[in-house]
Amino acid sequence: MEEKVKAPFWKPALIYGAIVGLISILLAVVFYVLNVQFRTWAMIVSLIVSIVVVVYCLKAYRDEHLGGFATYGKLLLMTLAIAVVSTLLSTAYTYVLVNYIDVEYVEKVKQFTIEKISENPRITEAQLDTLIERTENKTTKAKVIRQPLVGGIIFTFIIGLIAAAFLKREENPVSNTM
Repeated sequence: MEEKVKAPFWKPALIYGAIVGLISILLAVVFYVLNVQFRTWAMIVSLIVSIVVVVYCLKAYRDEHLGGFATYGKLLLMTLAIAVVSTLLSTAYTYVLVNYIDVEYVEKVKQFTIEKISENPRITEAQLDTLIERTENKTTKAKVIRQPLVGGIIFTFIIGLIAAAFLKREENPVSNTM
């Protein structure tokens, strides 16, 4: 009878979570320095890079730590761990950004949101005033910091839900029948 060796979990989770988080931060810094962080194309690039990196990390986990075989559940659990670690790193970066690097960042987010709302031709003047007032009240430093915390975990988990379905590979037990 073969004894299965338990695959490591926390060390790869921390490593892959750090990879996803640091790449996310690096991309955010580059876009911030280039002042394109609010552009649609920059957001799409961030989205694509995140998907590619998470899928790569899950595949690497399956191949390097699980011997090339992984159940959907194991990959999903790893995704959740990656999501938590990477999101904590991204949230720490956002905290430093809004409190020390660019104290006007929240105001920039507010102005960008108001501009986007104002550009929508389907919004009436009354709706515009209401939406601008809501934006003014709801765009706070705490919410700008909290948004990547919640959004990052949910977004990464959704990527993992889909990626795990494609990356799962279960061993076929060989039956000895004579």
